[in-house]
Amino acid sequence: VNPKNKKEPFRLCDKYLKPLWKGLLFFCMGFLLSHSQAVYGQTDRLQVAAGVGHILDIFPNFPETHTSFTAQFDWLASNRGIADEGHYLKPEYGLSLNYGYLDNDEILGRFVGLQGNFQTYHPLGKRSEWTIGFAFGGAYFTQSYDYLENPENIMTGSALSFLATGNMGIRHRLTDALSAIANVKYHHTS
Repeated sequence: VNPKNKKEPFRLCDKYLKPLWKGLLFFCMGFLLSHSQAVYGQTDRLQVAAGVGHILDIFPNFPETHTSFTAQFDWLASNRGIADEGHYLKPEYGLSLNYGYLDNDEILGRFVGLQGNFQTYHPLGKRSEWTIGFAFGGAYFTQSYDYLENPENIMTGSALSFLATGNMGIRHRLTDALSAIANVKYHHTS
């Protein structure tokens, strides 16, 4: 049996989607920036975040990693000014575009993801708020498991995967248009 003649769906995904991910990333960023229009009582904002962390080594024979990096671009909308916004913890909703470097290009590779995002804020003081949020969507991984070409990747079973994110932290408004956020995030793929 010649494995190169097999038409596996994952190899077809890699063949057609791998060259397109950079273009898709820039298209989504441009779309989000150009389509954030304000409507009655609604405010939009763009949030850019970078993260550094470690992949949890919870399986035997997990590939060696040290530090992974993520970048996230969020477009969030809120209905500021409604009478009960404090009662609902000032909800914001929108889209998140994620990029991740998993520290081992040969085995784990990188990913790009798109998620629906929901955040809530609770005031701690005049300019500070604690935040909690979650996002659900999908991700494309450049190196997925393949029993012939990449058997050591026991983390990513397919090139297209479910991506979930949870976060909690503190946001401090520096000015009306600029905030600093310190938070803890957990990414899960399956």
